[in-house]
Amino acid sequence: MKTTFKLLLLSLLCLVLPLLSGCGNGSSALVGRWLVDEEQWQASGVKEFALFKDGTGIIVSSSDHKTSVTWKVTDNRFYLTSPEQTRESDYKISGSTLTLTPQDGHPSLVLKKQK
Repeated sequence: MKTTFKLLLLSLLCLVLPLLSGCGNGSSALVGRWLVDEEQWQASGVKEFALFKDGTGIIVSSSDHKTSVTWKVTDNRFYLTSPEQTRESDYKISGSTLTLTPQDGHPSLVLKKQK
């Protein structure tokens, strides 16, 4: 009985701990489809982000080219990795608006979440 209980507890921990590890950092609020204002996407070359809960995503450029990416939030910073580079940004979510402020000096990017 003790062995069965220990196995059950261990199995439960293996299922629950990975779910909890993503909870406190705000990353779940980033999951979804985000659109860039037309005026900004013409300047930035980025039209849309789709961020999935498994840490993958797709960026759509202003020319409708799609690039697969991975993303994560670590220490309150948003990291977006494409085949060419990794970008690190401070991020702020206010309602349905996401503001990314890159650490490399590029201007902030403001996105609206689609439902």
